[in-house]
Amino acid sequence: MNIDLLLRAVHFVETNSDHDYCSSEFCNSLRNQKKQLKEKSSRRRGYHNELERKRRADLRDNLELLKDSVPACSDQRRISTVKLLNEASSFIESLKERSNRLELEIEKLKLELLSKQRSITRFENDVYSEFSMSENKRNG
Repeated sequence: MNIDLLLRAVHFVETNSDHDYCSSEFCNSLRNQKKQLKEKSSRRRGYHNELERKRRADLRDNLELLKDSVPACSDQRRISTVKLLNEASSFIESLKERSNRLELEIEKLKLELLSKQRSITRFENDVYSEFSMSENKRNG
């Protein structure tokens, strides 16, 4: 037997096995494996599609929450994601600036309070000293 003839026979069986020309158990097994792979691939694709749908829904919900939190966007019915993110970024920066100003104001008020407390303490000491001196003069 010639090798070329065998190779052609193998090629014929492989190319025609999808067309039911091959009825051997081996060919049926190959068909079943292909079918199982297609089904598995289809299940994977379906699972991936479902995950992607959930991811997009979650993203949409979170963007809606963000939109409601940003004053410049909360009254708009529809807004692009880019504009929403830019407005949110600007809003966050303004909140940071306000927070910094308030922190400085708190520090200023703390210093003012400390100064007032020291003044009160000095006043109390002066009053106590005067009271002590007047008591000493009366008793002495």
